[in-house]
Amino acid sequence: MDRSGWTWEFLRRNQDYCKCFEQYQNLVPTCEKHSSGAKLYHLSKPCLQAQIWGLQFLVNPELKALNTDIFWQDENLKNKLFMKASEDLEGDFDISQMKCHKTILIERKRELIQLKHSAHNITLISQGSSVRDGRLKVSFECHGLSSVKNMATNLNFLHQVISQTSNNKTTRWTNSTQRLRDCLIALDASLNGSSYRDIASLLYGEDRTDEAWKSPSRFLKDRVRRLVKRGYELMNYDYLSLLS
Repeated sequence: MDRSGWTWEFLRRNQDYCKCFEQYQNLVPTCEKHSSGAKLYHLSKPCLQAQIWGLQFLVNPELKALNTDIFWQDENLKNKLFMKASEDLEGDFDISQMKCHKTILIERKRELIQLKHSAHNITLISQGSSVRDGRLKVSFECHGLSSVKNMATNLNFLHQVISQTSNNKTTRWTNSTQRLRDCLIALDASLNGSSYRDIASLLYGEDRTDEAWKSPSRFLKDRVRRLVKRGYELMNYDYLSLLS
């Protein structure tokens, strides 16, 4: 799961967000399928209720990250490129030829194109001709010298996504993703009323937990407490930090 997915998994457990969605779900844009294979969302005006949560539009909290599309506000995105597009029959940008997962958010003066493959994802913030119009000539903008390194990284991500050359190693568990998984498990268990010991048994097995709870050492006990605490932090207010 990518950064966006982890971020969403913590936010969708936030009860205040769930209440917000229930109250304003009529503002959720409809989704349609484009001939290019992309999913289209139309947003006629900014959704202020979604922006409070760092989103472009509200998403049903009952949907898991792997089963829905999430568009975050521009300033929260790390993997993004600013793009200018113009119609050109000899252009080399044709979204219909891209075999990755494609989602387009259509706003009044721009389009947000989300491309995903394997563990890589990139959001193109595009102005000019619509990517729905066929072949395009595109250029990418660099906003200042400080963004050069990040832009180079994101251009590489774009290449890997559209050419589907992602390294399979990126889909394996890392120390960071394992900790996020454990935080999510600990959070869910705590929300369901489980004790720290129950959570430890769930994460590390009953034998190891029994031994740790009989021991004077607080290593495993403190680890579980930290996981629960971090889970609540990510659910309540710090979820956007996972995007950076």
